[in-house]
Amino acid sequence: MAFESAGATRLSEAQSLAAKLVGEASPGDAFSLVRLAEPPEVVIGEPSASHPAVLDEINRLRITNRGADL
Repeated sequence: MAFESAGATRLSEAQSLAAKLVGEASPGDAFSLVRLAEPPEVVIGEPSASHPAVLDEINRLRITNRGADL
């Protein structure tokens, strides 16, 4: 996720795509958020329809040195 291309990391690209998905969601659409790492980290476990809160959590994600087995 730290790889950079055209001045943006893979993480920042993923965050932008996730934010777009949330921004285009209908009222009442709910989201969960799991950081894929070893071990996986549940960020938003119970689906949340609070789109601003979901966006805040997406924007708080940072690159870690932990691997992930996808």
